[in-house]
Amino acid sequence: MRIGDVRNAGNTRGFTLLFVLLLVVLLGLLTSLAARSYTQASRRVKEEELLFRGMQYRDAIGRYHRYQGRFQYPTSLEALRKDPRSAATVRHLRTLYPDPMTDNAFTPIKTPEGWIVGVRSDSGEVPLRQSDFPPGLETFAGRRAYREWEFVYRTPTPPQSTPPAARPGRRGWFR
Repeated sequence: MRIGDVRNAGNTRGFTLLFVLLLVVLLGLLTSLAARSYTQASRRVKEEELLFRGMQYRDAIGRYHRYQGRFQYPTSLEALRKDPRSAATVRHLRTLYPDPMTDNAFTPIKTPEGWIVGVRSDSGEVPLRQSDFPPGLETFAGRRAYREWEFVYRTPTPPQSTPPAARPGRRGWFR
């Protein structure tokens, strides 16, 4: 081995170390981008689950309200799981779903009389979804926090019926 070869081998160690450091920095940046993407995807899934669970509560309150023509609202969320007005076990909601954004119970929305008409999340995070909501939830567009998404059951209003207009000069099918 010649002396010149040993000197050249020593000079390449610096470039190798620089290359390894650059590779570590690049891997760190890619990892942070992947983590941010994963966090956002996870939040989108939780947001979809919030919409699903909120609609389940809203529909269960509607079923409770209409059950046997009594037109009453529940006084507790537990009443949706087992209707106290019936001797038989009547479940309007299979289970009391937790809020996917906070992993706590949903906050009930009550009337001044204490009737529960809906639920909402306690999360103050800004929603990712700002448009294209399912039918009945169009009012969620442009809201600044998940706690502003209120899943409220509204009693349907009967359509206004107007009497048919009489045609002048006709008194029936025949003249």
